[in-house]
This record gives sequence, structure tokens and C-alpha cells, in this order.
Amino acid sequence: MRARRLARRRPRSNTPPPPAKTNTNVNQTRHQSRDARHKNAEDVALYGSLLLKHHRGAVASGGIGGGGGGEEELWLLHEQTAVALLEAGLPDCAVPLIKAVLARWPDSRRARRLQGMYYEAASQWDKAEDVYESMLDADPADEAATKRLAALSRSRGDPAAAAAVLRAYLDHFQGDLQAWEELADLYCESGALRQAAFCLEEAILLAPGSPAAHLRYADLLYSLGGREQCRTARAYYSKALQLSGGRCTRAVVGLLAATGGGRDPTDGAVEAAEAGDAGAAVAAAASTTDRASLAALPGTAARLLRAAYRDSAPEALRPLMEAMLVAQGHADLAEGVAGNQTK
Repeated sequence: MRARRLARRRPRSNTPPPPAKTNTNVNQTRHQSRDARHKNAEDVALYGSLLLKHHRGAVASGGIGGGGGGEEELWLLHEQTAVALLEAGLPDCAVPLIKAVLARWPDSRRARRLQGMYYEAASQWDKAEDVYESMLDADPADEAATKRLAALSRSRGDPAAAAAVLRAYLDHFQGDLQAWEELADLYCESGALRQAAFCLEEAILLAPGSPAAHLRYADLLYSLGGREQCRTARAYYSKALQLSGGRCTRAVVGLLAATGGGRDPTDGAVEAAEAGDAGAAVAAAASTTDRASLAALPGTAARLLRAAYRDSAPEALRPLMEAMLVAQGHADLAEGVAGNQTK
């Protein structure tokens, strides 16, 4: 399906190449995609192939904008286009580019990694593993080869092997945030939630200002269950909401879930809500056991959720949101649901 979709976007063979000005913009877009690590595989595959076919000399000489030209730029274009073709599901189209890179740079680790990625895309798992293992034999500290080996194990349906590779990798590269998050995903897949929690704690230490990191950890704590875990989950949901400026609807839903069914609510909500700061409305969550002062959080969170649905969700979804409040044990907060009074 991807091959057909990409083929429809390619110009016919008798179509003249696009003008140089257009290709200047194409090359600049390609550079921006590479520098920002923005995944747009089909566009990069299409336009990279066009540049190599019609404007190879102009790219090498710098005649097309961006990158300064030169042999290095030309081979970077080969590499980027080959990777995009693999990601777009067109490994056969990437073969000539990969062979050219290997012929020009036979001892390059990047060229070898590109070869391994081709074997992965072609489902030739054993050959891909041999490539990555040989790279690690030559350089045990090769980060990219280690990550590709972990990705390969996961693609083969062996999360335990992928986790083992990442654990060994993180023994030496503890500051790799993506590796900790990937290992947490692998542990979650295998049901090892406490090990996953440890990985997400490391991720929060590396990215303390990330709402997503706090949110994932809160979700995991809530999944573990128990009174203390839910109380801690509320604190991290609150922090995610604060870091997002009150715009993280998922954190609000998590707070409602963690305070439903008779669980302890949190404190500090009413005063902050009156001050108009949605993030601060729940930022002081889960640290006290004063039930008299803690009981206000579910109502505050429900108001935040209702406001979010009113501002950005279709009206048809609002009854579902109210029904969700009932299902989470907040029937007294729901509006317009049969059997409940309208607040």
C-alpha cells in the first residue's frame, strides 16, 4: 500500500525534472527535516530520489540551496534517502543507494548500520543480527549498533532479549533518556511494572520538566494499585498538569481516576482554582491525610475536564465524559446523566 501511494506521487518518466528553484526549496526542506529529526519518510524518499536522479551534480557543488555542497553532502543525501525509503516500506528501492554508500565507504560504521537496517526492513533478521554483532565486536561502545540490536530483538517478538541488550547498554550510558523509556515499555509489555517504574523514575531525573515523563510514571503507579501508589500517582498527575500549564487533559482524567472509588482526594485545590491557575489547582496534591481539606479535588478536576471538553470537544462527546465520571465513582459530580442531579 505504501509503495503504491509513493509511486502515485512520483512524476512519470517522460516528465521533465522540476525547475532548480523548486529543488532549492526541496533541498532546504530536506535539511530541515534532517536537522530537526522530523519523520516524514515518504516526502524525503520522494524528493531525495528526485535530487539524486536529476540534480546530483548541483547537490555536490552546492548549486542547490542548503548544506554548502561537497562530496559529504552528496553522500549524506544518499544515506538520508535510503533510510527514508526503508521507513516508507520500500527496501528494494533503497538497495542501489546502500550499495553505493558501501562501495564508497566500505569501512564506515554508518554504512554497515545502513546495511543492517536494510536486512531488518527485508525481515532478514539473522543477517541483520550478524551485521550488528560484528559492529559491536569491533567497537563494544557503539551506541547506534546496540540500539539497533535492541530494536531488532523487539521486532522479532523477543522483548526479553531486547531488555537484556538495553540493560547492558544503560550500564555504560545512563544518561540516555530514550533508552530508559524504551526499557520501560519493554518491562510493561512483559508485566514487570515495578521494573518499569524504576526506569521511568530515571527518565524523570533526566527530564524533570517533561509533563509526559511525569504522566507516564503516574499512569504506571495507578496501574500498580494500592493506597500509597494512588496517592503518589496523584502527585505526579498534579505535577504533569502544572508543567503543561493546565492543558493536560489526560492528567485531569488520571486525577479523577485516582480519587474515585473511595480513594483519598488531594489538598490545595479550592484556593488555587479560585485564583484561576488550573495547574496550581492540583499541584499540591497527595501529600496530606486531612480528609476535610482533601475532599475538594474531584470537583475541581471535574470542572477542569468539563471546561476542556466545552472548549475543544464536539458536543456529542460531552455525555460520554459525564458517563465516565459516573464510572470512576464520581456520580455526584456528573451533569446530565440519568439518575444524577444536574449541578
